[in-house]
Amino acid sequence: MDLKQLEYIIAISDYGNITAAAEHLYVTPSALNQQLIKLEGELGLSLFVRNYRRMEPTAAGRLYLENARRILEIKQNTYSELQDMVGRYDGECRLGIPFEHGMDAILECYKPFQKKYPNIQLICREGMVNWQIEQIQSGALDVGFVLLTDKPQTDDQYFQLSEENLLLGMPINHPLAHLALDSKGKYPIIDLALLKDDSFCLMQRHSTQRQRIDPLFHAAGYTPYVIMESSQNRAVRNMAARQNCCCIVPQTYATDRNNLVWFSLPTYPRFTFYAMLKKGLRPSKAITDLIALVRSYSQTHFDFPLP
Repeated sequence: MDLKQLEYIIAISDYGNITAAAEHLYVTPSALNQQLIKLEGELGLSLFVRNYRRMEPTAAGRLYLENARRILEIKQNTYSELQDMVGRYDGECRLGIPFEHGMDAILECYKPFQKKYPNIQLICREGMVNWQIEQIQSGALDVGFVLLTDKPQTDDQYFQLSEENLLLGMPINHPLAHLALDSKGKYPIIDLALLKDDSFCLMQRHSTQRQRIDPLFHAAGYTPYVIMESSQNRAVRNMAARQNCCCIVPQTYATDRNNLVWFSLPTYPRFTFYAMLKKGLRPSKAITDLIALVRSYSQTHFDFPLP
């Protein structure tokens, strides 16, 4: 069985069509299509149902894909163990990172990692949590760095890096701002019902952060008036500071003290930074060391106790 062929079929399934899979694999669509036709001819079975929008695996395709992923996982774990035995590391390490925490951490950890593992190429791809989970489970990423507001919902491997609070930022000229200014540097809890008539800048709808925040507004009896959504907390904070509205961000980004005051939220919601690996995957020493570097950085810059 050709391992490269297994990767081709998995890519077709993951990307849903020949063109996108070929681009990911750096081969031409015609060459990839010929590989699929050849394999289906050898098996005497169709592996995909070809339709206009997406190529869906048949029953035979699902069986082939399940075992193909298992075979490639065995290969990856075997190579990981062999690299550790000889102490020689090379190849690629494909990382999924969030738009802010991940990039901040990788920028600081890249140089010490490369010094220790000069022959490993780190390939970073930014993406939201759900996308990273899909990519990890499909084998398209080796490690994901994800921010979650609840305990992990999948049975993959999670390594906690840091934990912080979600805080509400309020314009310093707001009638209720004195509640924070009088708290001597602490973060008093704000009753969200008092902000029913205020406007907000928040993270994107359906983000993991909003999944934790939106129920708090629901409990307060209203849906907030949102003037802007973003995928970046810095943008959310800066928009609030400039447009005189409220925002909610992780404590890491609650740094503007000139334009905003900061409050704790009801129930003290927390934001946890994790490194994520696919279930059953054995991390090499290089990956373990990378996670340790990111954890060290995160605990210095992103870790905060409860208010």
